[in-house]
Formats: sequence, C-alpha cells, structure tokens
Amino acid sequence: VCTEEMTAADVVGHWMPSAGGAWEWHDGSVIKAWQGNGLGGGRVVADEIDKANGDEVLSGALVAKGGARYAISKGIPDLTYPPALAPSDARERAYYDTRADEYDAYLPLTFSTFGVDETAGRNSMIDEMRLKPTARVLEHGCGSGRDSELIAKRLGPKGHLHMLDLSRGMLDKAVDRMAGTKVPLSMAVANGSYLPFRDRSFDATYHF
Repeated sequence: VCTEEMTAADVVGHWMPSAGGAWEWHDGSVIKAWQGNGLGGGRVVADEIDKANGDEVLSGALVAKGGARYAISKGIPDLTYPPALAPSDARERAYYDTRADEYDAYLPLTFSTFGVDETAGRNSMIDEMRLKPTARVLEHGCGSGRDSELIAKRLGPKGHLHMLDLSRGMLDKAVDRMAGTKVPLSMAVANGSYLPFRDRSFDATYHF
C-alpha cells in the first residue's frame, strides 16, 4: 500500500503483477520496471542499468519521476522508505545485517524451547492462509527464508511469492535458502510500514 503522503510527494511508484508471474514497477502511468525472481537478477524494462548478464540485471536503479533513486544490487531492489529510517528501524537493520548467520543458526531454539517441532509449527501458521497454487503471496519480514521455503511448496508455476525484509543481510541468507526454487519469486529490501504495492496486489500476506 502506498500511503497518501508517498503518492502526493511523488517519490515512489509501486509494484504490480504482470503477465507470466513477473512484477512491474509503475511510476504514474509509466512502467519503469525491474522484473525477475530476485535470485540473481531481474529484467529492467526502462531504467538505469549498471551491470547486466543478458536479461539479468545485477545492478542499476529504479528512478521515480520525483527523482528518488532506488538501487538494485545483485538483482534485488532497495525500496527503503523513508530514505532516513527512524532510529529504531535503523538499529534493527544494523543488528540483523551483522547477525544474519547467528540468527539463522539459533532460531530453531525458539521452537525447541517450547517443545514445538519447527517445521510443523511453521506449517500450521501457513495453513491459515489456505493458499491455492495460483496465489500471489506477500511475506514481509521474511528474514532468512525459513517460512518462505515452506510457503513456496504450496504454490505452483502460476503462483508468486514476493519476499520483503528491511535487512539486506537477512535477504542474502534467504537468497541462498531459496536457490533452486521452481516457484516464481521476487525480493526487495523494504520497510513493512511503507509497502510499495497497490491495494489488492496479493491474495495473502504473511509475517512471523
């Protein structure tokens, strides 16, 4: 959801689903798009491209018509808004950016401490979405992808999982975990309080 302030200031566009399970970045009436699965690259329709491998954009930028620039690195766009994060958000990002490996290694203790099987516990929460194979799912705060890989198993080739996290370090762990996934995927660095999507872009949303 783009807030009224964001739209009025004309600083960002929004993602919208397009044919073939890809996502397009819309800025007003103009598509200025990064498309792809977020796992090593995307395809830019029109914008800045710094480095590409065929149709896969490794680095570049999306540029809103208000002038704001959103960098693409290793195929993943950084849609952080506002550009200067609130101090609490900045602290959280810095924490997880530098501790992603430890977080992922010790997270299972959260479940075992309470005598819960991690996979069963996560699947029970995912069950609540009642996903169809064609569902478009937004997972915000995807972390290292421990839920993401389970969600992806519920989706088919016409479904789509879009993964957001405020920490690039956590997304990098998720990229490793989701490598080889057959379901259409996309990823972005973004603040969950300012989602760069038009209303009703998804069939379900998930956060844990």
